[in-house]
Amino acid sequence: MPKKHLIILPCHGVWEMDLTLTTQNCGQLSENWFLAPFQIEGNDHLVFIKQSLRAVEELLSSYDQGVILFSGSQTKTDAGPISEAQSYFMLIQKLITLAFEDAEKKSLIQVFKEDIISSLSTIVSLMELRNITLSDLFTTGVINTEEYSLDSFDNLLYSIFRFKEITNTFPERITIVGFGFKESRFLNYHAKALDIPKEIQNR
Repeated sequence: MPKKHLIILPCHGVWEMDLTLTTQNCGQLSENWFLAPFQIEGNDHLVFIKQSLRAVEELLSSYDQGVILFSGSQTKTDAGPISEAQSYFMLIQKLITLAFEDAEKKSLIQVFKEDIISSLSTIVSLMELRNITLSDLFTTGVINTEEYSLDSFDNLLYSIFRFKEITNTFPERITIVGFGFKESRFLNYHAKALDIPKEIQNR
């Protein structure tokens, strides 16, 4: 079935990647990230994880048609040549792999609160219901990256063309998973500037 649904996750930080399947660094601590001071104060890193998991839930609700794009470039000098998008992708792959392999989420319960555990449980349940494997989710392109964006307008514009590059078609539906205060910016300015029809915008 052709892909029609673009799910954009605008990124806002770089996770200091630890790809070992342990819970020592699952992004649960602010020191696991390269963040601005105001992001540390607000525990924004936990919001980044919640938003990423919400995007995966959205994908699984329309799996045959959807593609997630983590959107964000190399923004932190101290992180080296790692983009925000790459780091989000790798973190979500690690979290879902840990959740998938530990049915009771015992190790994850020790480092995350109930809302994140609940989201991971929902994702695993949806994967099992639809017979979707970890390989299906992370090696077939349904979760992918866009690594050039520097602001929210870029997130939208570059993700549309990245979707076209991946699927050879433009999206018929666009969902942006992010901060609520940016909704007006995306809908009333960015989408309008790009002349995106309202019927393909999914609030």
